[in-house]
Amino acid sequence: MERCTGFSHICGENVRISEGRYKASWDQRYSGGIFFSDQPLRPSDPKLRLQLDGSSHVDIGVTQTAPNSFRGPEQVRQLYLSDRCSIINNIRVHRKACEVFVQNLGNKVVSPYGDKTFGVSIDSKQDVWLVVCIKFGNATFNIDPPSKFHEVTGDNVEFEGTSKHTAKLKVYQ
Repeated sequence: MERCTGFSHICGENVRISEGRYKASWDQRYSGGIFFSDQPLRPSDPKLRLQLDGSSHVDIGVTQTAPNSFRGPEQVRQLYLSDRCSIINNIRVHRKACEVFVQNLGNKVVSPYGDKTFGVSIDSKQDVWLVVCIKFGNATFNIDPPSKFHEVTGDNVEFEGTSKHTAKLKVYQ
């Protein structure tokens, strides 16, 4: 009797295993939460401090397209996938907390992380907003007050409380 190996029923929340356990697929309902800073980052502002706590894979970037211009989550996702969104930093954490700093220097936005500084050039004559994409995971993302996150988001984002200082991926039941 020939025995075929299938996938284990034990898997991450972003993976769906077929009934016979021979096919695995990514479940995007638990991924790709995109959100923005509520206000543009100004060169006169101090460094913006963001805290990531839990396990996740996150892109930190900027856009010079105002979040208010988007009509629905699909347009937010298209922005993230386009050249109108520049990724500065890619953070991966597993069961820990970390801090990320972002600062507009006028002609570029930088994010020091560890012993490196990442950055992207911007048009200094246009406003620039922070973009965060939680690719997957169960982490929360906090922005220091008085800053907060914008009400315009992509799919799969929820805010804790009404202050819009903490965001995470939605978990569908």
